[in-house]
This record gives sequence, structure tokens and C-alpha cells, in this order.
Amino acid sequence: MIAIAWISLIFACPLASAQKYQSFCKTPDGDVGKCITAKMCPQSKTNHTLKRCLDDLVCCPAMQRIVTPNASPNPVLTTPPVETITIFPVPIVEVTTKIATPTPKPASSRAAAKCEEYKHRVKKRASIVTYVFGGTASLSKEFPHMAILGYGQPEKVEWLCGGSLISEQFVLTAAHCLITSNLGELIRIRLGDLDLQSVTDDASPQDFGIAQKIVHPNYRLPSQYNDVALLKMDREVQFNAYIAPICLQSARSLPNTNFIATGWGRTELGGIQSDILMKVDLEYFPNDVCRKNYETVAPESLSRGIVDDTQICAGSHTEEKDTCQGDSGGPLQIRDDALYIVGITSFGKACGVANSPAVYTRVSYYVPWIEQIVRESDRFEDNRRPPCPRRRIPISGSIDFKKTSQNCKFFKVALRRSYNNYYFCGGSIITPKHILTAAHCMYYVWGGLLPPFMVSVTAGQLGVTITPTSINRNASKITVHPDYDRKTMANDLAIVELEEELPLDNKSIAEVVLNTQNVTNNTFCTVSGWGVQKYESLKVSENLLATEVYTVDFQECQKRYNETDVQLFEGMLCAANDERITDACQVGYF
Repeated sequence: MIAIAWISLIFACPLASAQKYQSFCKTPDGDVGKCITAKMCPQSKTNHTLKRCLDDLVCCPAMQRIVTPNASPNPVLTTPPVETITIFPVPIVEVTTKIATPTPKPASSRAAAKCEEYKHRVKKRASIVTYVFGGTASLSKEFPHMAILGYGQPEKVEWLCGGSLISEQFVLTAAHCLITSNLGELIRIRLGDLDLQSVTDDASPQDFGIAQKIVHPNYRLPSQYNDVALLKMDREVQFNAYIAPICLQSARSLPNTNFIATGWGRTELGGIQSDILMKVDLEYFPNDVCRKNYETVAPESLSRGIVDDTQICAGSHTEEKDTCQGDSGGPLQIRDDALYIVGITSFGKACGVANSPAVYTRVSYYVPWIEQIVRESDRFEDNRRPPCPRRRIPISGSIDFKKTSQNCKFFKVALRRSYNNYYFCGGSIITPKHILTAAHCMYYVWGGLLPPFMVSVTAGQLGVTITPTSINRNASKITVHPDYDRKTMANDLAIVELEEELPLDNKSIAEVVLNTQNVTNNTFCTVSGWGVQKYESLKVSENLLATEVYTVDFQECQKRYNETDVQLFEGMLCAANDERITDACQVGYF
């Protein structure tokens, strides 16, 4: 039997003389525990001097821990932890960062797209097995997203909470796993392990330092709501059969409720944590049923009861199956076409008590917040290669472009006049609902700003002509840079907001990576568009084309434009190729 009902949350709080069930208390040793019944407290079997709270309640201290020496049984790769930044401190809490949450939405095409990408990148998975009732040992490579969190000192790491790898550099866990005092500092994340004490198991563990700890902005102790956090590792992980991300369940509705919980938590009430990664089948509990199980919980912990939008309950109606201490932060997952995380282990009444479900943070509600952090971090990396082409292009003739490959994912879109589908400019997808383009494209020839209803976008195709399979979206808003100057062309950029999101899970559509670093001279760049190819012709290309250029020194570029009385401004970038006549041309702006 696996068992995670709750991890004792260790923090300082005002203590009343008589405390209610599930309220926080201080043990004789000065630790913080929770007021629960003696029967539910594992330590009550061996410690008969536990401090009493009220009536039949005792102050149950923190769980026992797995401690490993500095030298891991399996070889691991480690780096020192990276110091984090404090933005929103909580009393007696580790250094954490809090990032505001956007308005939740029901589903995310971004999450689905990343899931598809990961499924294709990591094809070697463990075969699907039948999950038996009660806790059983997991197979090698069966749950490659599983993470375990290490606390304390590097020479004596204590492995306590769990987590789930969701991208190359982020682990999803419970916020209360970051809010500790006597457990020591959270210093390490381990991926790819199976048996923490074995050197012969089929595993490939790697240890990572922590670059940033991000607690949900609405997590407030002692409340149990919004118990979710992200850990950014100190470096990206290379996916393999032992280490791979889990998909985020972005839709609130579930394809099935055959839950699987995994972790290194206790396997029996009063026992110690498991060295081996365990798994257990759990059943869904409707929240109205679950809510009745927690009616007696201290109001400061669950002032609104169980909240259906943000929490989900699971356990067993008839058997002693559950999650327990040490499993906190780990995933509640389902298997569809892949493994999807639907919940984060948060808290419960006791370990392995039939008809007494544990409570999990519902992942789907927090996907927008997660993506705001994880996908934004992905988007602004400066070391991504340009999508296409990636090889040098031989040039001959006037202006030589090369057709872009059908196999490329395209961030390029065609901007059109909505009333006649006339193509007039290009743009780049920066979010599913936003297109980056040039400000001058958004004006009539006589100077007036185009109204949004006059602009539409076509994405995901090589040809400039609209076809029955074209993906089209209408503009809902046009935002021109406030300092754009039509005479000097300074700050020549605009953002087109679409009425409806583009389907980024489509194989021909992707977001562009925005560069945030300074671009040095002679940097290779790719220019793409449907622009004209010859000076004497105004006919646009029927196919999406691309060519290469190199960045030019700003001062040298200004010298070339002195003859035309064109003044260059900060924020402009020059690119050309002196050996070949290559350039972007009319109706190819992006």
C-alpha cells in the first residue's frame, strides 16, 4: 500500500490554548505538527507522551525521513544550488519567488502541443502494465517524470517530497513542500531514480540544483488552497527513457478517472518511507462527498471547504489505499494516449483509510499560471536555432530566395485585407493569439490606421493563396508602438491580437522564439516572406521563401544610408550580404 495523506507543514503560527482538528500545534521538541486523532498519528504507536490539543486530539509531529549520504548509490550528476530571488516573502519560509496568476481558462492548446512534442521526442517508454490494488513497486522507465526533492546539507540529503518533470527545466510540486523550517533548505532535485538505496536497479539518476523556487501567489498558510509551486532547475535535462516530462491535463473534464498515484512515501501507517518508487490505483471521489469528510477541519485551513475548481479528491471506497507522508508534491495521474498529471498531492486526514479520500491540487485550473512561467522561459531562450532554413543558401541572380521546407514548423503568417483576401504584409506568431508585425503595415497609404475588422491572418501554409485547408483568423485589436514615427520609421512594430487562438498543436504552426540578447555583428539571420523577388516586378511569390543575411555594424550601416538622408535609430538592426545580393523586399515585411 502506498500511503500521502499530509506532510506536516513546518512553520511558525499563533497557537491557541485549545486547538481544533487539523489546526497547527507545537510539539514539546519545538517542532510544528497538526492536531489529529491519536489513531491517525503514526508516531502515537511508539510515542505515548505526545502533547494533547483538545479532547482526543494529539499534536502529531513531522514524518520520519529517508536520509542518504552525499555519495548516492547510483552515480548522479550534481551542481551546487543557485541562489534564488525573494519577491514575496512568507514568514519563516525559504527564499521564494511569487509570480502573478492570469485569469484561468478551461483548456490550453499550448499544453497539448508540448505534450505532442514530448511524445515524439521520447518514444522509448515502459510497456503499459496492469495496476494492482494497493501499493506496488513501479517498473523501470514506467514513470520517467518522477522527481524527488532533497533537503538539508549536501553531505546528508533528506529525501522528502515528490514532484513531476513538466519541461526541460521545470518540476511541478506542492507549495507546502517549499515552506519548511526544521527540514532544512530544499537544495536538490533528483530525476530518473527508482530505488534510492540501490546501485543495481535499472535506473539513471541525475541530481540538479535549484535556480528558482516559485510559489503560487495565492498560497497563504495555514490555508490549504492553491498548494502548487514550480522549481526551475539549474540546467536543462536531456530527455531519455529514464527521464521524460509528463503531460499537463489542461481540460477540466477527464477522459477517465482511473487514477494512479506514485511516490516514495510511507507504505503503511506508522511505517517509514519507501526506498522504492511505489504506485497505487485510486478512485475518484465527488467533491460533495469529499467535502463531508473535511467538515471538521480547522476553518483557517479550509475556510471554503473543498473547492471543486481547484481541488480534486481521490482514494479508495473499500480498501486501504492512499498516498501518505513523503508523497506530497507528487502526481495524481491518468493514462490516456500518454500519462497526464491531473492532481498534485496536497493533504488528507490519514494514510490508507478506506472511504477517506486525500485532496489533490487540480492541475487544469493552474495551467495558465504554469505556462506563463514555463513556456515564457522556453520562448525567450537565446540559444535556439532559426526554424528554417538551417544551411547556407547558394545565391545567384537578382535576389535569391529558397523555398522553405514542408517539414518545418512555421511561425510565419500572411496578413490580408479581410474584404478581398489581398496579401499585404507578413507577421510572426508570438502567442496563440498575437502576431508581431511592422507598424507601417497597419496604415493606409494616406495615413489612417487600419481598423481591426479590415485585417485577417492566414497561418500554417507555404502558399500565399488561400485554400480550403487554410487556417484563418480575424483581427480583434491592433496595437502600434506608442513611439512609432511614420516619417523616420523609428519603433516600427505592432501587435495584432486575434479573435480566436491559432491551433499550435497543428503540425505546421509554431511560436517564434523572441530573442532578448544583444545581436553581435556578423550574426547569421534568416529572412522569410512572400515578397517580390525582382526589383522590376511587383508580383509577390506564390510560395513562402527564405534567404540568409548577416548583421552589419550599426555605424557602418548608417554610413551607407547617409546618401539617402535616412537616419537610423536605437532599436533598429541592419542586415545584408556584401558577397551576394540578398535582402527582404516589398510586401515581405515581418
